[in-house]
Amino acid sequence: MFITNYYCHSLQRARQANNSGQRYRIRVGSSLINPANFLPHYLNPQARANFNFNFVPVASSFLSANILFNNLGQHVDIVGDIYDQTLLNKYHCNAVKLADLQFQIVCPFYSSLAQKAQLKPTDLAGQTVNIFYSPANSYLHEVRKVLKAVNCTVIEWPYLTSELFNSTNDRQELAITTPLWHNLAPFSKVVPVDWQLTVPYGIIYSQKAPSIIQHFIDQL
Repeated sequence: MFITNYYCHSLQRARQANNSGQRYRIRVGSSLINPANFLPHYLNPQARANFNFNFVPVASSFLSANILFNNLGQHVDIVGDIYDQTLLNKYHCNAVKLADLQFQIVCPFYSSLAQKAQLKPTDLAGQTVNIFYSPANSYLHEVRKVLKAVNCTVIEWPYLTSELFNSTNDRQELAITTPLWHNLAPFSKVVPVDWQLTVPYGIIYSQKAPSIIQHFIDQL
């Protein structure tokens, strides 16, 4: 289903019009994990005015993410997501940073931690915390170090999925999240933490992207 949708949307690609005044269409990948509706908050008026954006649905799975990033530029032009240099190197992509997203805690809605306006790292002592974790991601590695330092039991998930948050909610445990992933835990409480742990969020695009994509990037 994912592959079918991926290619069907690619057939709708609009050509660049140099002298007709038509705005160029940019295909934006969107899924539960990297929702495209998060992206417009960071686009300036000039970028909005000069381009049309088509949202291309992408399945939320590890396999789909690999297909997306391996083929970025063929069927999807850009995607808004968190990233690090390891990801960019692996998939031969570039990124322009739009924000630093703070890591937050997802709590069971009626837990004592959910009643706090902000948590301290020491508030997490003795808790079980689920985290999407890649040893190669330096930002996630720093979060894991802090959790271990305050004696948390850390459950590591090899890739990000909605099941991480569903399982956390079922077991009444905690999870690490970012503002980008709030829609993955609608029945839990997200609480900020008093720490300086963030991850870059931005637009990811192919190193071989056409000039019009670079023109769009330059306007951000």
